[in-house]
Amino acid sequence: MKISIILILLKFLLILIFAFAIILFKNKLKFKTEISFNEVSNFTKNGSHYDTNNIITNQLIIENNHSNIPKDEDINNIITNQLKIENNHSNISKDEVSNKINIISYDKDSDMTQIISNSIKIENKTKIKRVGIVSVRNDRNPGNNMVKFSIATKLKEYGFEPIIIALGSNNIDFIKNYVQLKVVDYTFKELKEKDYDILMVNSDQTWTFSQKKYFYDVAFLQFAKNWKIPKFVYGASMGTAHWFYSKFDDFMAKRLLKNFTGISLREKATCEEAVDHIGIKPEFVLDPTFLIDKKYYLDIIKDYKRDFNFSEKYIFIHRLDNSIRINEFINEAIRELNYTAFYSNKKVEDFIFGMNTSEAIITDSYHGTVFSIIFNKPFITFINARRGRGRFNSLNETFGLNGRIVDSNSMNVNYNLLLEPLNINKTVFNELRNSSLAFLRKNLGLK
Repeated sequence: MKISIILILLKFLLILIFAFAIILFKNKLKFKTEISFNEVSNFTKNGSHYDTNNIITNQLIIENNHSNIPKDEDINNIITNQLKIENNHSNISKDEVSNKINIISYDKDSDMTQIISNSIKIENKTKIKRVGIVSVRNDRNPGNNMVKFSIATKLKEYGFEPIIIALGSNNIDFIKNYVQLKVVDYTFKELKEKDYDILMVNSDQTWTFSQKKYFYDVAFLQFAKNWKIPKFVYGASMGTAHWFYSKFDDFMAKRLLKNFTGISLREKATCEEAVDHIGIKPEFVLDPTFLIDKKYYLDIIKDYKRDFNFSEKYIFIHRLDNSIRINEFINEAIRELNYTAFYSNKKVEDFIFGMNTSEAIITDSYHGTVFSIIFNKPFITFINARRGRGRFNSLNETFGLNGRIVDSNSMNVNYNLLLEPLNINKTVFNELRNSSLAFLRKNLGLK
């Protein structure tokens, strides 16, 4: 009898001990500990930036006998009190982590879906994609620089990290202040796929033979033919009115472009002719300088100083070549219209300043024409046939420029057009701009 009572008491005591142990165990599941930067071991490093989509997985060490965290943990619910990684953040430094992520509460019954701390949210989409931009060789002229500046600016607007792949280190004084450069020799051998998420051929005359020695690399990304990342062409130009590649060039183009996500050209005529030569119908798009707001160009000159009498009326003269006929027309125009000539010194800042402050423009430059449209200034362009007539013809056809683009030897030029406001069809322009942006966004993987 006594033994039975003792056994009953022992069982009761064991039950109490077991219940007490459970209570202690559950209380111990709520803990406070510190996780060092190195303990967050599944920051997957890609190139020089971290993929925070994989931020917490299989080796996150938490003290108090909790060394395993399920790999399917929803990291959208990981909230810390010392780190905020925004969507536009590409690199996570040790200083930003400050070596601590304080986790203050974890309840086993929450199905591992709530790891809570004070104030910081690590968001799921934090990696900025790097876009390598292959352009024509570096040059000091404003058009060359503005094409690179504008596409890089638009990519930044979209949340990407643009990297201009610069051919050589000459003539980069302007662009290096606005966008990251990767200076390469003309073999492209040092470029590595792991350093980029997307690769693109930029606009301007990237489809001409002006870079003959490395033409297939610039025009069709031959150096990256085996890369698995997305590749596309935005607004390339042959510069001429018609297709001029040899049969072998056509063969190489067809072979190298077959896996591109998209191909677009800047001139309508070559878009049509491409079908017969390479079996591809590229989309027609605007020059990238049309894609960004004018405010970005004005920001370039916000601190620019030049002797300028704002009480006078100026004609801005931006020309690439010296021509007797153009000089005669300039002298005639400033005399008859009582304007003062303001000559470009070829610097980018001076180019934008002249476009913004002058009453009218005389140019022989493609981008002199483009920026006259952007700044809504009356202009006359003398076609620089040696540099590519087709580019000017396409602009004239696209915007209906009504006699403003003339042959460089023409003797019948109406200087009174410099007094007449531009009459660009805004509906047509906006439609073209929107379709150009849609092409760019699609090939960047955006909706």
